[in-house]
Amino acid sequence: MPDGTTDLPVSALRRDLAAAYRLIALEGMDDSIYTHISARLPDGPDGEKRFLLNPYGLRFDEVTASNLVTVDETGAVIDDPYGSGVNAAGFTIHSAVHMARHDAVCVLHTHTVAGVALSSVREGLLPLNQWSAQFHNRIAFHDYEGIALDLAERDRIVDDLGRKYVMFLRNHGVLVLGRSVGEAVTYAMNLERSCQAQIA
Repeated sequence: MPDGTTDLPVSALRRDLAAAYRLIALEGMDDSIYTHISARLPDGPDGEKRFLLNPYGLRFDEVTASNLVTVDETGAVIDDPYGSGVNAAGFTIHSAVHMARHDAVCVLHTHTVAGVALSSVREGLLPLNQWSAQFHNRIAFHDYEGIALDLAERDRIVDDLGRKYVMFLRNHGVLVLGRSVGEAVTYAMNLERSCQAQIA
């Protein structure tokens, strides 16, 4: 995946990210309040890495462009219109990727039944159908370490991901990267169809 840049104004990026939350909810790919989609923002005035994440405690269908939370790579909340902060495990996983992969404008993580099922078997996704063909030899794997609260896990996530744009978090779910929010959503939906087809 080549380096991703976004020429979108921050307001448009916010709208795209909020739309992604709504689409993932509409497709039944959300898990109450427990997964996340993030978007990288331009670096802050002192070069700090910043990104948008959903407010803790809101379902995906409640996320809007105006209530997205801005955090930096240390976990410091820069802007929190809703006032609930962010999920610590979501911060760990998404900050790891955004700090290391500048091609990833959007990082999307789900816990769908099909995705968790295939993340729980050694073989993972097999190239059995036209949807899964695009992921052949392009999926990384990261072993389960429990709820991702240990910031030291970020280095291991990045090492396991390498230059790939899809990762199975073993016994946990899937993670996809996109050069835009739309690209990440497309990959996530195709990956979900692939997982469902394999299980079927």
